Amino acid sequence: MDVNDSEALLHRLRIRETAERYFRHADTPDPVGVADCFTKNGVFRSATQTEMRLTGRAEIADGFDAFRRWGRTSHMLANMHLVLDGHSAKGSMLGVSFVAGAAREGDPIRVRGLRYLDTWVVEDGEWLLAERVHEALWQFEATQMHLRLPDIAG
Repeated sequence: MDVNDSEALLHRLRIRETAERYFRHADTPDPVGVADCFTKNGVFRSATQTEMRLTGRAEIADGFDAFRRWGRTSHMLANMHLVLDGHSAKGSMLGVSFVAGAAREGDPIRVRGLRYLDTWVVEDGEWLLAERVHEALWQFEATQMHLRLPDIAG
């Protein structure tokens, strides 16, 4: 598809909005919201744990519902590279996740570097994930501190 710069920018923005919505729903947590970021027959799979493969929105929602046992999470998109090709796109995205469990003082928090290799398509007028391959690149663990704001001297 030949698109001008402003059309390409709009497509990239719509893909980015779906990528950010995916993280927001993963962290809320809202497993159905995550699944809605995929096409009806979309695939989520792991390069790190090759046995993990979720196909279709129902299976993706069930899988992300099971991920709730990890507790509180926060995902951040670091950067995204996209190659547009008509009504499809290939992308790679780097991000960081913070997995805080119950988020109690003294508990471990895991910080993980992630890469996503994505295939995007337009389905029902919306840019959605046809396939997402999740890969853990690195990880470290730290200790959580208190969640209070600093005391204000009166």
